[in-house]
Amino acid sequence: MTEATATTKLSLAAMVMVLLVLLPCTAFGGKVEAENMTLSGDAYELEADAGASNGQRLRHVGLLDTPAYAAYTFTGASGTYTVNIRYFDENDGASDWELLINNVSVDSWSGSAMDEAYHVRTVASVAINNGDEIKVKGVRHQNVHARIDYVETIDPAVTDYQCEDHTAQSGCTIKSRKKGYNGTGYVDMGGEGTWFEWNNVNENGSGSYNLSFRYALVDTANRTCEISVNGTAIGTIPFASTGGWSTWATMDIIVPLGAGDNTVRVTASTAEGGPNVDQMAVSSTQAENYTLTVNSGSGDGSYTDGASVTITADTAPAGQEFDIWLINSGNPTIADVTAPSTTLTMPAEDVTVTATY
Repeated sequence: MTEATATTKLSLAAMVMVLLVLLPCTAFGGKVEAENMTLSGDAYELEADAGASNGQRLRHVGLLDTPAYAAYTFTGASGTYTVNIRYFDENDGASDWELLINNVSVDSWSGSAMDEAYHVRTVASVAINNGDEIKVKGVRHQNVHARIDYVETIDPAVTDYQCEDHTAQSGCTIKSRKKGYNGTGYVDMGGEGTWFEWNNVNENGSGSYNLSFRYALVDTANRTCEISVNGTAIGTIPFASTGGWSTWATMDIIVPLGAGDNTVRVTASTAEGGPNVDQMAVSSTQAENYTLTVNSGSGDGSYTDGASVTITADTAPAGQEFDIWLINSGNPTIADVTAPSTTLTMPAEDVTVTATY
């Protein structure tokens, strides 16, 4: 990963920070084309197909009833993801597929043998850590080939807005000629002053949010775009060349968004116009809070994962003395469960503890 820096124009001055990061395309939305995976077993090979996401897919050409594998290393943040596997079903037999994380089976399914079409298998709530191996196993039967197009990992905390679904534009065109885009196309920006926007960027609460734009560009110089929110210019992004019109990367900016619908506009501010823009991902920069409930004591509140909280037991009833802290729910770490006043380290979940006597 390389980092790009730029001078930013901020109308909100100290209230707004701008972060610009250039990322490989597999990091945005976690989409990895099958042709970029490591192959093993018996035996996948590449074949061209106009319906494939990037014009290529994997075809099992090995022995019948024998598995072939396509795998890659997950480079995103550890967390819980939805995993989409795009595969091709055939009408003259049924193949089998299986999703594995570090060689542990997560899901398996079979083709319907009913059509000649692409399908997406969606697997929800999959725990994936940075560095894990994500692998798809395909087994061919009869005259079918267990074809795979791509694997995509989606963070439920991120909302994607496809550029072709913008709500208004001036001087921009929706195209689908270049390969590797998500959704049904991308926006080809015109010259200086052309723009597109969404007026439906909806958030539950106001605060700072990261906007990550997936784009492609071939140019010797950066193409700068101004980002505005609800009519106020927030900053600029100097989109750098990705090396190819089908080579996608991301650049980010942190902006303030309000509760409810927001309007986000991208405006080309160089004579050459802007890049081809595929989509925008929106995620909160705020740390999530979790509730601590302390029965028969103090320390109640809302805290982030890893926060150290002092919990203190109420004065013991007459004739009794403090015994221990009882954990009713969650998995916190309590420094000394036998001490009436001690520290508790919050996990990434709600917690209830009770002082007992």
